[in-house]
Amino acid sequence: MRWGRRNNMFLTKENHIRWIWLAVAFLAVAALCVWGIFWADVPMYLYLRQFDWVGWGVLDTAFSFGVWLVVSAVAMAVFGTIFYSKKIGWGDGHKNNARTKEQSTNKTSFFASLINFGKNIWGFIVKTWTRFADFIKSVNDDSSALGTAARTASFVFFSVLAAGVIVAPLKFAFGRMRPVFLEALDQVGFVPFTNDWAFNGFPSGHAAAGFAGLVMIGLLFPRIKWATWTLAVIIGVSRVFAGDHFPSDVLAGAFIGMVSADLVKFMLQKIAKSGRI
Repeated sequence: MRWGRRNNMFLTKENHIRWIWLAVAFLAVAALCVWGIFWADVPMYLYLRQFDWVGWGVLDTAFSFGVWLVVSAVAMAVFGTIFYSKKIGWGDGHKNNARTKEQSTNKTSFFASLINFGKNIWGFIVKTWTRFADFIKSVNDDSSALGTAARTASFVFFSVLAAGVIVAPLKFAFGRMRPVFLEALDQVGFVPFTNDWAFNGFPSGHAAAGFAGLVMIGLLFPRIKWATWTLAVIIGVSRVFAGDHFPSDVLAGAFIGMVSADLVKFMLQKIAKSGRI
């Protein structure tokens, strides 16, 4: 059974990436971010700040990167383990342990031990990848409640993780001052290559995580896509309302999250079909 057959912006129902559309969208978002940074961000931010509300703090806490990753990882571990044990089985990975141990005692040289260690590591990687591919294929094709839960948790986890891998180095590299400097000192700018929260404004991590997780859920359950996208937009805009980001920060984060969801779904379903990327 195939899930999420409706089109997304960059992903077709046949699970193909529209690379030209993606490239054009990237250039458009980059141009809008540049326009925002040099001209539009400050007036837009000052206007939107009037909609600040203590309730935005709930979204700040509930939809942070950490919460997304922990909740989806725990759900994936719980539902995935139950699903794997029931549907696939763990196999008899220990049946050759005795023979391997006996063989290793006969290889006493350092070079032979090193080769044997390398083979064991490679064997572990291959076995782990095989089990992962089997798991992705099984949950992708399973329509039961357990399979749906395991698939959703897994796809969301890898989508948010991918967005985080992209966002973290960008925050560090750009080092954009957060709006607190505008409000307190009337300053805006960049201090590249710093991990200080106050200089990690671009792109928005909450927007990236929210779009990565919620767009993925919309891809898996197209009937509620309108709700997931609406919530993602609210999360993103709330970051400006609350005074944590400029509009271009949110735009960049939202784009990263959306693209992460499309690419992760593309890759995972390709793995499910062929067993490889």
